[in-house]
Amino acid sequence: MTNFEWEQIEKEAEKKKTTVVITVVLLLVFFFVFYKYEMLSSKREPIIKEKIMEEKNIKKTQNVIEKKENIYTVKIGPFNDPMLVADFLDKTGMDKIKGIYKSGGSYYLNIGRINNMDKALLKKDEFIEKGFPAIIEKFDPNIDYDPTILSEIDEIKAKKELNEKESTQEEFVPEFTAEDQIDAQKKEGWTIQVAAADSIKSATELKNKLRFTGIEYVIVNEPPYYKVQIGMFSTREEALEYSKKLDMNIIPGVYVKKVKR
Repeated sequence: MTNFEWEQIEKEAEKKKTTVVITVVLLLVFFFVFYKYEMLSSKREPIIKEKIMEEKNIKKTQNVIEKKENIYTVKIGPFNDPMLVADFLDKTGMDKIKGIYKSGGSYYLNIGRINNMDKALLKKDEFIEKGFPAIIEKFDPNIDYDPTILSEIDEIKAKKELNEKESTQEEFVPEFTAEDQIDAQKKEGWTIQVAAADSIKSATELKNKLRFTGIEYVIVNEPPYYKVQIGMFSTREEALEYSKKLDMNIIPGVYVKKVKR
């Protein structure tokens, strides 16, 4: 073989050698990159799972909080006399109720822990139909209930029963009975108006609430309103003087008005 031929053979061998080296290097680079990718993926997966679990727990906690916020109670009152509370307990058979407290000189009772607004409305309407003032409120676990009030009521009831045995007790007669006021409304004079409701239901609820102040109110239908009023007086001064006896902490307001027939 000539020198030229040997040179060609050596060049071909060098090319093959270079090709093999490049191929090996590329394979090594590929495997290195693949290895790194797998390592990074395995590190990210637990983090992603942890974040998903954390989000699920947050959602679960939020759902629990929302459920707690959607608990309602039926608030009965105000009663300005413990005997009126006793009357309510006797008529409803709730002598062992724990949700009783005093606020602003009046007594209130919270009935039930209800997680459905429709059920709470039905319960409220039941009490209103029986003649008791009732509203719906969000259940508040922070209210300080006073269990001693029931003991006080029992003592008062016992004293009252004893007094009734010893002497005949006169039944309370309001200065203005509902019948007297209805008759008086047919004449001219002055009356005290405490509210004007747009429905008979709202007016009746207010009347029931005010009934426990020991004063009888009447509802007068003067379209488009149902007006809750008390008394019939011959002069405006007499009406104003009587209005001072009303409990301004309970009634919405006082408006002395002329009644013309």
